Amino acid sequence: MLFTGKLVLELLGSIWSGVLSAGAFVTLVFAIIEHHTRDKDIEELKNLEKFNINDLPELAEEEKDPSVAVIIFEIVMGVIGMAFLSFIYNNGGMIIFIKNPQSSAQVVQIFTENFLRFVPTMLALAGLDVARSSLLLARGQRTSLSNWWRICLKAANIVLTFFLLQAFPLFTLTGVQALPNAPDIGYASITNGINIGFRVIFALSIVGNAIELIRYLYREISSPAG
Repeated sequence: MLFTGKLVLELLGSIWSGVLSAGAFVTLVFAIIEHHTRDKDIEELKNLEKFNINDLPELAEEEKDPSVAVIIFEIVMGVIGMAFLSFIYNNGGMIIFIKNPQSSAQVVQIFTENFLRFVPTMLALAGLDVARSSLLLARGQRTSLSNWWRICLKAANIVLTFFLLQAFPLFTLTGVQALPNAPDIGYASITNGINIGFRVIFALSIVGNAIELIRYLYREISSPAG
């Protein structure tokens, strides 16, 4: 399929959709937070009058709040990720492919139906992650809410990755193989290798995320954020 003006519009539409989706998640979350914390504002102001910064213990380096630049980067990458997921979902798992600088751009099938059925869940988790980063940006510090939010997202991502492991194959090169003048390089073997590689990556991801989840849980339970 040739890369046409219509595809450009679809790509721009996906980017705009990602921005709107992220904005919707952020707006909804802030509305909920505002509703549930409205009655606590006066009490917090009273407590602030008695607050002495010198009474606080020194934070460990890993416990310090992330910089504004890091948070903004996370938000931008989250929006880009949502735009990419929206694009491949709306185009049936196809991505833009350029064989060489002299050839026309095309879209080819890369993601299978097994992968596409998880995209809505990925979009929801990405939106919640952008909303969490936006909360950190607005508050300027980590809170118990943002920490538990991170814990829940980490747990949800572990569950999602587990189900993805059961859904292979997630990737295919049949679209590349069907391109005109495509070289005969054993696409079946390469596709199998790619899927095996991602199986290993996903399995390691589950282990790594589980270790982080336990660490976050222990830290928040033993020393809750203010």
